[in-house]
Amino acid sequence: MEKETRRTQMTKRLIKDALIDLLETKPLSKISITEICKLADVNRSTYYNYYYEIAEIVNDIEDEIISKLPSILDAKIDLESNKQFVLGLENFLAYIKENKAFSTLILKNTESNFIYKITKYVMHNFFHKEDNAENQITYYGYIYSLHGTIGIVIEWIKGKFPISCKELAEIVFLMSAKANAK
Repeated sequence: MEKETRRTQMTKRLIKDALIDLLETKPLSKISITEICKLADVNRSTYYNYYYEIAEIVNDIEDEIISKLPSILDAKIDLESNKQFVLGLENFLAYIKENKAFSTLILKNTESNFIYKITKYVMHNFFHKEDNAENQITYYGYIYSLHGTIGIVIEWIKGKFPISCKELAEIVFLMSAKANAK
């Protein structure tokens, strides 16, 4: 695949930002291509050079965020190390807090597969599944902790980040440790 030109990247960024701005005031199903084009200040034919439907923009934004996760979480993180776990989670929470697109997609776009994509990424990169009964219990503990963490993060975003990233990371760690204690 050819590398995108700066102009293409800029135009796509304008379109993505327009969609994110519109998602703050209305659900995805109520947003039109015309509204996106108007807010992004691009004509409809330019829009169609890059996207066929709005769902493609959402997918592009989600994939962009997922592609940044390794550098945010630090792929070398050791989930068995308390300090590393909290630090990785704290970095992730800081990214969420600073990234309007992430927060908006999680809170406002219920039609998205974003939470599924994040869950799949984390489980693939941090949990090594083996076929035995003990590992199955651990697997379900991880799933439980991950979905609980997502729920906590959603409430944290809704509350407009009432506690620090570090405090929330420590809370999540303590709760996850209890859930996965054998």
